[in-house]
Amino acid sequence: MGDILLVPPPPDEKVVELGLKKCLFANMPAMRSFVNDFGSLYENIPPHAGDFRVPNEWKTLFDYWGEDNGRYGKWYPEWSGSLVIYGSSVGDMVLLHPKGKLVWLGFAENELWELSDNFDEFVHRYAKYRRKSRFGLEGDILAR
Repeated sequence: MGDILLVPPPPDEKVVELGLKKCLFANMPAMRSFVNDFGSLYENIPPHAGDFRVPNEWKTLFDYWGEDNGRYGKWYPEWSGSLVIYGSSVGDMVLLHPKGKLVWLGFAENELWELSDNFDEFVHRYAKYRRKSRFGLEGDILAR
């Protein structure tokens, strides 16, 4: 995750509503608030990756990667329907599972790392991570 934050204007409410209808499991107060206040937040200058995909895109991992065909790993069937909420410049993603937990998908490693049990916890961890990086402290979004 980058060293800057670019905050776009508030999203189009119709786009938010359509996305939340597509991903009903994401329709929770914390997600709605985050999308309205920080959706499409960039950590890098567009069009480079390092951004929160919602509300501009409401795509699942399956929307990005498609059928498995044995390429992805044993974890893919369970996580393919997860909403991709963040994409990094190296292909890593943050996935929101339909049951509410979040993981970091390491693209090169083809592995999942637990981030949080729910979206509220993820937002707190992300804010803590950003605060550390802002002050030049070593921070890792994956560290508990």
